[in-house]
Amino acid sequence: MIVHLLDDEKILSSIINFNIYEIKVDHTFVIYTNKERLESLNKEYHAIPNILFISSIKDIPKELKKIEVTLIAHSLNYWKCKAIYEFRKIKKIAWIFWGADGYNLIAIKKNIYQEITNKKIIRKQKGYFRTKIKHFLFPIYKLYSLYILKSLDYDTILRMTIPKIDYFVTTLPQDYHLFKKYIKEFNSTFIPYIYYSYEEIIAKNLLNKNVEGNGILFGNSSYPTNNHLDGLVKLSKIPLGNKKIYTPLSYGDLTYCEKVIEIGTKLFNDNFKPIKEFMPLNKYTLILQKCPIVIMNHDRQQAVGNIIASLYLGAKVYLSKNNTLYKYLKDLDLIIYSIDFDLNLNNKFALEPLHPSEQLNNRRIVMKVFSKKNKIQLSINLFNTLSK
Repeated sequence: MIVHLLDDEKILSSIINFNIYEIKVDHTFVIYTNKERLESLNKEYHAIPNILFISSIKDIPKELKKIEVTLIAHSLNYWKCKAIYEFRKIKKIAWIFWGADGYNLIAIKKNIYQEITNKKIIRKQKGYFRTKIKHFLFPIYKLYSLYILKSLDYDTILRMTIPKIDYFVTTLPQDYHLFKKYIKEFNSTFIPYIYYSYEEIIAKNLLNKNVEGNGILFGNSSYPTNNHLDGLVKLSKIPLGNKKIYTPLSYGDLTYCEKVIEIGTKLFNDNFKPIKEFMPLNKYTLILQKCPIVIMNHDRQQAVGNIIASLYLGAKVYLSKNNTLYKYLKDLDLIIYSIDFDLNLNNKFALEPLHPSEQLNNRRIVMKVFSKKNKIQLSINLFNTLSK
């Protein structure tokens, strides 16, 4: 039996619908939520068999824990790590990697913040130096957690769980190799996969449309991994004219969000346009359509959906050269630009939109690689591998 471990996230319905109605799988789905949501979710999904909503690991039925299962963890967060230890007969475990569930590991985390962000934000966070020490003394800290504290924090239980993972399922082979390099406990097999197709992340009314306007999309959330401060300072050295900088900040760290707004407003005045409210897909995609320039200053894979949608719409996309996504997209022959080398005052074409032929090239590749047809095939391949 294949059992999916999921969270009550905003994309839950799309995951369920895709697997049950598109792939037509006969799998079990265990979904973690809070107690207040249990009743409404059970009513919403009552017609779909093999869906179980829980608010505690103790809610997983004993019968399910006893039989032989193959587990698929959609993002390997804290409760899923703990749940893995509850199943007695595990055949295989697949980890569908989302990003934060791996990059938050301290061994990788040290490499994803740029100079200003690291100095002004990260080093001032509570527990920063304790986290550093914990990384270097991990074998000792693990024993201390198990036998003295008798509890495990997320980094510790994740590193303990990683050796149990058989398959690392993700879009970017570069992320797989990064884990192999930095996490000595990591010894999984890579399986290619895409979580979103371009048809799912672009509002239907904008399919076959192109970017228009003169906006700049900057970042995707109010997390420090966006390296907003470094990017805004760099961007402030380039004449922008009347271009508006649209900065999505609708989820993440509220304190950090206010800091980004403070710096952005100081540097760009009314041209800085923070987006604090969560928008439905059709409204958000209209923002993307206004932005022929997209700047994502992450030093890790992040905002993949935004980037794929922007490439489809014909935007010129800038990424950090340290981002695994940059290398992956370049290898696909997509026309991508480097923040480090191309976004500067000496490049007079830095904020010029892509030529129509370049837009066509990028759309053609996106439609091939990130199509729903390809997503379905990769999903079937994954399930076939896990069923062997």
